[in-house]
Amino acid sequence: MLMKNVVYACLPLFLCLSGTLGASGETSYPDFALGADISWYTQMEAEGVAVYDADGNQTSVPALTRDYGMDAIRLRVFVDPQYAYCLGSPQVWCDKADLLVKARAARDNGQRVMVDFHFSDNWCHPGQQWTPSAWTDTSTDGLAEAAAAHVTDVLSACREENINVAWVQIGNEAGGGFLLQSPDGTDVTNYGVIDNDGADGFIAIFNAAAKAVKEIYPQAKRVFMTAHGAEWETLDWSLGMVDSRLDYDLFGVSVYPQPQEGADKDNTTMWRTRAEACVEAVKNVYQKYGKRTLICETGMNSYYTSAIPWGIESNSAKCNEDQREFMEYFVPALKATGVCDGVMWWEPEIYNWKYQAWSPVNPDWTMQQGAMTYQWRPGAVWDYIKSISDFHPVLSADDVADDASDSTPIYYNLTGETVSSDKLTPGIYIKRQGRITERYAYRIDIFGTL
Repeated sequence: MLMKNVVYACLPLFLCLSGTLGASGETSYPDFALGADISWYTQMEAEGVAVYDADGNQTSVPALTRDYGMDAIRLRVFVDPQYAYCLGSPQVWCDKADLLVKARAARDNGQRVMVDFHFSDNWCHPGQQWTPSAWTDTSTDGLAEAAAAHVTDVLSACREENINVAWVQIGNEAGGGFLLQSPDGTDVTNYGVIDNDGADGFIAIFNAAAKAVKEIYPQAKRVFMTAHGAEWETLDWSLGMVDSRLDYDLFGVSVYPQPQEGADKDNTTMWRTRAEACVEAVKNVYQKYGKRTLICETGMNSYYTSAIPWGIESNSAKCNEDQREFMEYFVPALKATGVCDGVMWWEPEIYNWKYQAWSPVNPDWTMQQGAMTYQWRPGAVWDYIKSISDFHPVLSADDVADDASDSTPIYYNLTGETVSSDKLTPGIYIKRQGRITERYAYRIDIFGTL
């Protein structure tokens, strides 16, 4: 049984080990990315939520993504998240330091990273695009400068850590714009709005950030990402308002094809209708705007059928069956368009984990997007991705040492900051030496793996 109230300092941390080590060469990535957004896993670990492999052995989320053939990892980053913005947690998550911890794990697995800039201290989605509290110069020029500085700060840190940033998402689900409310969400500001009157502010701020991306990661694809991936008219409106002046490389969408609560909850044809509509939209985007599309977020409610409550084997099997059936259609159909660059499942590692008591502002539906079994092991979505993946990372000798003893250990505190070995005080640290990354306890002058 999972123990939820384990003291954090006593938890083992199964951070990733590197992938297959090669003497030379670079990893050849597939044209169609198979990946996931796993931004929540560090908070899960801190709160005592464990994951297991198919045999029931406790493992880590990064290790699962590696072992199941995921070549792309998407990670969200907030500007200056406060406790109240971190969904009930007593700690801060998804800031730059937390991003770097997760990005290093992806690096050590040979995976590509998408950095998802929310341009907020809080979650962004349609209807909630809160302006960061530190961005006090709310002129268009001031906000553009702040956005570029934020992007520069985060990506420069990634560059210093040799993170392979392949995509940079500028704004999250920003089909109607970003920076639309005051920092506390109470007042409408519309600094970066996209509406029928235009999108000048949005374009200026986006383009400033896009320029900053190219200065640090010239090869990274800059993504304009919206929600409503199955609604062509909505996508067409957003693109039509900005496309000719927006400096972006890829169009990104989120699409969640599960039905609504109520009578349609068991209508397994509804996901097919929405998935087919998204595939058609991908074709339309390329035909009309000449842009390839990346499915930045997708998922299906693990309570998709009436097979609830969760935690019962037969119900879990039915939910996993529905999710796999969806992906078995969706991935080949997207590949067949010839103009889609990949698909990422949103938070497949989550299960039965309530980050906050339900409220109208933060409903707990997000916890139902996971793809784990009732035993908290990888479910059918993971198995499907593994069955079609041809991702085989190759790490050069410059990336990791063949023998951990040949390299100097590097220590990080639990916020991801590097700590000099002579500055260590008793406590818990993350130690990286060569290709081994693990959690260590420092007690007086003795190191021991927990």
